[in-house]
Amino acid sequence: MVQDVYNPLMCVTTLLQFPEKRDEHATGFFYNYNDRTYLITNRHVIEHEHEQPTQISIRFRNHSDISSTNREEIPLYDNEFPRWLIHPLYPEADITAIPLNQRLSYVNEKNSLTGSLALSSDAFANEGLLIRGGTGARAFGYPDGYIDKNSQFPIARNGMIASPYGHHFDGRPQLLIDGVMGNGMSGSPVFTERTNSFEKVDGNSHTAAPSSFLIGIHSGEFYDSREARESDLSLNQVWYSELIEELLVYNELCEYVDEVPFVSNSDRTENEISKSELSDLVTNFSTWNFFDPERNQRTSPVEDLEEKVEAEGLKSLISLVQNE
Repeated sequence: MVQDVYNPLMCVTTLLQFPEKRDEHATGFFYNYNDRTYLITNRHVIEHEHEQPTQISIRFRNHSDISSTNREEIPLYDNEFPRWLIHPLYPEADITAIPLNQRLSYVNEKNSLTGSLALSSDAFANEGLLIRGGTGARAFGYPDGYIDKNSQFPIARNGMIASPYGHHFDGRPQLLIDGVMGNGMSGSPVFTERTNSFEKVDGNSHTAAPSSFLIGIHSGEFYDSREARESDLSLNQVWYSELIEELLVYNELCEYVDEVPFVSNSDRTENEISKSELSDLVTNFSTWNFFDPERNQRTSPVEDLEEKVEAEGLKSLISLVQNE
């Protein structure tokens, strides 16, 4: 039998299960930022209105045999504090990241040292490339529990970008894709279709090795708040992949925080901000240390620190750090 060519994207996902509720499952994928590996999934997968889970079960592939997996339990709390991270500017964004102890190889490494692989910002589309609505899209996940029970490889589902790419649909950093996905695909990575012919923003075309780009995180069927119902149109919400980097940049900034008072200067420009001043600047955004027992979640700077610094301040700081 002629076998399919090995697709490394099949090794970036993991089945998410809940030891307390073994009949429930979802999808997550691995993502590397700096020297850490994170599990990326939907916020609604981790946060439950009733019976909040204390841990989740994920799978890591063996390096010698990628069709074999090892199951590990990941705690969701460090003492009373949630370990999952939310986006500082868009707390309504249905994405979260959980730091892992494991360090996985990048999906594009020539000599990977791990069976499971991790994506990174290298999987994003180059800014010079043009992605249009109507372009094909693929999601890798675990729909309705139908998986290869031996290998735990994900199922690929096809769709189509249904809204203008780069546009914030309904004013939120999300796009829509058209396609039947199914329950259990929550948290799946969504990619453009694989192609070697690319259209550029400047109107030129470009031919290269076949590639696909990470465009977002699947969040479930599109929910129309105006009608208070799901769409019934096979439309699905996808949160833009750039939110992952913003979330992790923010988390890294918070780790710089010590007992340093916030320093604000309205005359300061971005070019005048040095690395040595980061600790001062991020102190006011360090809300991961504040725990709200009513919401069972760390608070968000947009909700609690709006009077100190507007959201644009954090956007500028994130942009500055990414350019360093």
